[in-house]
Amino acid sequence: MLPALQLEFQKLRHYPTARIILGLYAALFLFAVVTIYGTRHAGGLPPAQVYAFPTLWAKLATTGAGCTVLLVVLFIILVTDDFQYRTLRQQFIDGATHGQLIGFKIAASVLLAGAGLVVLLAIGLGLGSWYAAGTWQLAPAQGAPVLLAGLQTLGFMALAGLVAIGVRKGGLSILLFVLYLFVVEPLLRSQLPAAVGHWLPCRVFLDLTPDPSHQLPASAGPGLLSHALPLVLVALLYMAACWGLSYWLLRRRDL
Repeated sequence: MLPALQLEFQKLRHYPTARIILGLYAALFLFAVVTIYGTRHAGGLPPAQVYAFPTLWAKLATTGAGCTVLLVVLFIILVTDDFQYRTLRQQFIDGATHGQLIGFKIAASVLLAGAGLVVLLAIGLGLGSWYAAGTWQLAPAQGAPVLLAGLQTLGFMALAGLVAIGVRKGGLSILLFVLYLFVVEPLLRSQLPAAVGHWLPCRVFLDLTPDPSHQLPASAGPGLLSHALPLVLVALLYMAACWGLSYWLLRRRDL
């Protein structure tokens, strides 16, 4: 995995579109946090309470879920560009297996998810340290919402990777993914029993970072991972299924 990460990092590093989209992601994330929670504390809550640790991490994880679409769009562009410019074909000719080619795409998703977490951490530490420094505690268990946010991003990218590898056209892949996320799956959930619709893939990924206002204070920290364990397991199964289907499609069709 390390060579794959190094290769994908070099591609991202020298790709202007990636820098632009990552910059937009960071700016949009910060704007969303300041707008949503700035409005709330302007309405009565002091900033020291709004940006207090550890609940700040759950707030940021939930807010970041709405910005993740930008990272997913970038991931789709990266995958489809490899088909357009015959990068995967050249790597296959050079000796890479189909499994290794999928490994490269998984590595790219890990890097982008990592970039998203860096932004989340930077915003959290910046706002929290400025407004509520006295609430800061170095407790690893408080990082549970951050880990779940990373898993959520990886889940959406696994689904997006399946679409991109199946369609191989950037614009069409983005359109199909967005339609499924915002139109198709919500319609399916409205027609299915709640007990079934709750376990559709995008709903599972979104539920990894629930609205902090619906959480008990204790669940924002140490108990969150154990509380979310069924969702985590189902999310991992969906991710494995998406990458498994992507591998099958890659083998079935010419590069």
